[in-house]
Amino acid sequence: MITIKNLSKTYKMPDGSQLEVLKNIDCHIAKGDVISIIGPSGTGKSTFLRCLNGIDPATSGEIIFGGMNILDKNTKLNKVRQKMGMVFQSFNLFDHMTVLENVSFGPIRILGMNKTEADEKSRELLRMVGLEDKADVMPRNLSGGQKQRVAIARSLSMNPDCILFDEPTSALDPTMVGEVLHVIRQLAQQGMTMLIVTHEMIFARDVSTRVLFMCEGGIYEEGTPEQIFSNPQKTATRNFIGSIRQSR
Repeated sequence: MITIKNLSKTYKMPDGSQLEVLKNIDCHIAKGDVISIIGPSGTGKSTFLRCLNGIDPATSGEIIFGGMNILDKNTKLNKVRQKMGMVFQSFNLFDHMTVLENVSFGPIRILGMNKTEADEKSRELLRMVGLEDKADVMPRNLSGGQKQRVAIARSLSMNPDCILFDEPTSALDPTMVGEVLHVIRQLAQQGMTMLIVTHEMIFARDVSTRVLFMCEGGIYEEGTPEQIFSNPQKTATRNFIGSIRQSR
């Protein structure tokens, strides 16, 4: 589904120096994969996701998705983003729209769906994430967990082939984390292809088909959850997993 070759991202700093955030990443994501991306802060995990759908353009390399190279200047990124949804840690809902309007906006405005059909589909998605009764509520009146579930429903409304989750629970009160993770687990069971940057290690171990451990701007080690969490092969991975166990 997604093939990544020699992906690099460099930022130009105010003093003129270059900061290389991603370094020659190679990776393949197959249909139905649920990939958790873990690692210390500042290792490029979120930048990696943002590069995948062109929100933050990569400096070099290739990202092949649906037969298109996302880094090709002729590729229409809006078309790519229709099929590669993204859920942000800060929700990014439209504050002036109701919950239902937030979810139906994309199908009406971008997919050309009529309002009646879009609203019906949006209500089905809100039912799936447990928020059908909040359809006419404004986002300001929702909890953080409810906002994130609306954001997931909004992403699903575009019929994506895969969804990118950038630390979807990091801005939530601990009591609300479970309700969002429950929805993501449901999507995994339904076969949705997902890449998830997360600090929720128990969740990553339970739901993932593969885990990527990122360190120093690259994929330092990857494997099944059992391999990464129970038998990591490389020093930095062992140190990271060990530090998590000690902090519990």
